[in-house]
Parts: sequence; structure tokens; C-alpha cells
Amino acid sequence: RRQVNEGRPQYPLTGWGHMFLQQIKQFRPKMYAELKASGSLERVAHQQQEQARDDFTAMRQQGIPVAAAQEISMSRYILLNSEDDEPELGLDPNVDLEATIT
Repeated sequence: RRQVNEGRPQYPLTGWGHMFLQQIKQFRPKMYAELKASGSLERVAHQQQEQARDDFTAMRQQGIPVAAAQEISMSRYILLNSEDDEPELGLDPNVDLEATIT
């Protein structure tokens, strides 16, 4: 019996999800390694892209121009600060990163 999701990733990524992965691999290698080792890398990337999309949509509905909404959403969820600049970064102020990793 074939599965409906056969051949499709469990956590499909858009451009923002892929950008998030590139960013943390380059600028937050410890976070990247921890998420990869725990098997959470794609799930977290998917969560970040979905939060960015929802944030972007909400701002657009408030009348914020596309470029500004995109820049703000990306800075909040996709383009995280480097480990050197912000060693104790969590992905979301309401989410404990350690709980996400374990």
C-alpha cells in the first residue's frame, strides 16, 4: 500500500526555509549541529518559515508595504544573529530552544 506523502518531505520548505538553513549553517553552526543531531533541523526550518509567512501576512493586512513587511519578517525569523553577536539566541521568545532541540 502506497503512502499519500510518499516522496514528499514531512516538512516542505520554501525559499525562506532554505534561507534559514543556510543562515544558521553559516552563522550559527552550533545551533545547526544541535538541530541536525536531534533530527529537528527541517522541522525547525519549517516552523521558522511558517512564522515568517504568518508575520508577513499580518503586516500586509495592516497595510505595511511588501518590502518592509518582508524585511521585518525575515529579520525576526530567518536572518538570525550570529553566535558571536548573540550567543544565547532562542528561535522564539515564547519557545525554549533547548526544549525544541531535545
